[in-house]
Amino acid sequence: MPIYRLNENQQQQLLEQDEYGMGYQLAGNLRYVFLNAEIAIDLVDGELSADVEWLNEFLPQEGADQAMLDGLPGYNGGLEVAKHGSYPSKSVANETFWRYSAFRYDRRILAGGSVLPGTYATTQNDSTLVTSGLGAVGRYALPNPLSARFARVLTPPAGQAMRCGNSAPKFGQAGGGVEILFTGRLPPKSARSATPIAER
Repeated sequence: MPIYRLNENQQQQLLEQDEYGMGYQLAGNLRYVFLNAEIAIDLVDGELSADVEWLNEFLPQEGADQAMLDGLPGYNGGLEVAKHGSYPSKSVANETFWRYSAFRYDRRILAGGSVLPGTYATTQNDSTLVTSGLGAVGRYALPNPLSARFARVLTPPAGQAMRCGNSAPKFGQAGGGVEILFTGRLPPKSARSATPIAER
């Protein structure tokens, strides 16, 4: 399974677009998955390998073939959650949301705690059902087979636009967890890192 490290320009282009789900984006007729706007994976038969050792393959590569990525058709992101029964809503005062990732550094959360538009999270209530990083992978149907143990707490001000729905089954995961897509940028101090949860 070919794995590529994205260059800074490609990373920026992805960060300017909505996520497809919590921590990932898709492109190239759903052939490529982008993790944390920094890694591109060429899917094999539309599925990710269950072998978690794949991550080690890309780490030492500094001269990965960028021509393949440069030729990808444009990715427009956008409200995947709307395709399976979401509805628009707005945050209320003192409401808390959670976001899980296999990456210690989440590129969609900026210095100062602001959050890029088009970012996914889940509700406080749903987060109580996530007791481990592998549990988060299954509940939110994440493409990354590594444990999503790094948690961020989002506390946006009241009135932030969002869409609410449930994660659809994909990548061999059951899904079913509550998904919240923030359609606008969250202001500074809206996000902070939490203590990592159990790996499994």
